[in-house]
Amino acid sequence: MHVWCAAPSRLHAATPHTVLGTLACKPAALAGGSSLCTVQHCSSSALDRQQDGSAESQACVGLDTGGSLPLLQHSLAESAAPCLRTPERLVKPLSFPVPGLRGSLSRDALAAISRRLQRLPECDVWSRRLHARLRSSHEAVAAHEDEQWRVQYCDVLKRFINLLRAKPLLERLAGAESIAYTFQELNSKLDEICVGVGAMDSSAQGQWQTHWARNCQVQATQLEAQVQATDPSLIIRQLRGEKEVTKVMLDMSSSLEADPSTRLADLKRATLERLRLYLGLDTSANVAERNFKWYIPERGVEIGEPIYTVEEWVVSRAKWRSRSGVVQDVTVKTLFDAVDVVSESVLVTQIRLWYELPGHPNIVKLYGGSHLARKPFLAYKDAPHSDIFQFFRQEENREVFWSTFVGVAEGLTFLHEHKIVYGGLTSRSILVSADNTPQISDLDCSYVRSVSGRLSRKTYDVLMSRLRWTPRERLLDAIPDDPQYKSEIYSLGMCIIEAMTQVVPFGLIADEDVMEKIIDGEPYERPAEASDKEWGVISRLIAADVG
Repeated sequence: MHVWCAAPSRLHAATPHTVLGTLACKPAALAGGSSLCTVQHCSSSALDRQQDGSAESQACVGLDTGGSLPLLQHSLAESAAPCLRTPERLVKPLSFPVPGLRGSLSRDALAAISRRLQRLPECDVWSRRLHARLRSSHEAVAAHEDEQWRVQYCDVLKRFINLLRAKPLLERLAGAESIAYTFQELNSKLDEICVGVGAMDSSAQGQWQTHWARNCQVQATQLEAQVQATDPSLIIRQLRGEKEVTKVMLDMSSSLEADPSTRLADLKRATLERLRLYLGLDTSANVAERNFKWYIPERGVEIGEPIYTVEEWVVSRAKWRSRSGVVQDVTVKTLFDAVDVVSESVLVTQIRLWYELPGHPNIVKLYGGSHLARKPFLAYKDAPHSDIFQFFRQEENREVFWSTFVGVAEGLTFLHEHKIVYGGLTSRSILVSADNTPQISDLDCSYVRSVSGRLSRKTYDVLMSRLRWTPRERLLDAIPDDPQYKSEIYSLGMCIIEAMTQVVPFGLIADEDVMEKIIDGEPYERPAEASDKEWGVISRLIAADVG
């Protein structure tokens, strides 16, 4: 007979309360061919603590008595005394590593969470409920043969721990809705895990949502009480300097448009006014809301693996949670370094220009960004795509070559109509969507590139990285104050050459020699892949301006 007891609560249910031990079965060569059952001591108080969720073990117990109760009783009598004297033989609790938590085991992480719950007093109901669910499902996850559930469980565990990181009161108020959405997401993921490991029936999914709206009101009430009980000077001192205060106030201002009539929105509006009066600020809430609709707080973006690096930017896949709580895939560009006040102003101007553009099929949509982040970033609409160079590497796409570049030209014309000069067009800047639509991507406007170049003192490197697509007039003035629309025409022609030949413009010629050729106005050598008619078009696009 095999009996498995995975948790103390089940042990108590199956045996009288006088049982003081858990049973472990160890095969031994006995005369009768049966196994020798040994007792490993576990006091009743320890079992009680296990039920309370302490880090002490829940034991997995196996018995093999061959169906003989007398044999079991005999084995207990023979084995109890020696086991009581050998605590090193205690059955260890089920646990597993949690990657990214400095070698912590899952039980250690659960125990650590207990000490962090008070850091979000306004979310106490949600925190304790999620913690209890993680504890109750732990054994089933640990024992399950499929590793994917432990991976997913660890992800929920780590995100919960990060959510409980100590935060200033004003930051918790600014991100209150985001915190609530995160609790929803973590509970939903835990539902999937519990069903997957058999710890919960699928019909029970979503039961944690009971009284959710009421608990949201509790969150708002608790935050209101804390804010009203705290002097503005203390609220501000909790933040780390003027920039952090600006960041949190901007976060609250920009969030008001998403849902302006909620209780949290009213609290944020009142708190902003209170802080403005204390700080002596003249800027009205209406102005801030109107000018910074595009602002995305850092906590709203989860950046994944980088796709590539270009100049002073890292381009990565990411997840973005909008103000409405919807999570979607985006592409994020992150500056290597923070920016100074002057550069912030320039960056804000460029972000606003791009954000306020009407939708156009040949322009990648900018959702917003942050100039105040530790590393300023921009978030764009994401879709399956390749750049135009890779797209025309496939022979079957050649039949749409010129119609595709007509779309690129339409995108540039659209930008020019809205007084935007892209200022650095290359084949990598032109993406092709899943439906084969070309789209100009990345905020590589000349002023933004100038900001990042001046910031890191790599202006020359920035210039050289774009050299082969850059017209003569731009090389003669490395960072022009007034970039010309006609410069885009030259760059477009070089993109056409690159896509057609599948070789970067000027091929293997050294950069220094390429620069000399462009500055001297030397005509570009016609590639063998271009017909007379095609070269007639391209040569007009890249004609040197030597006037």
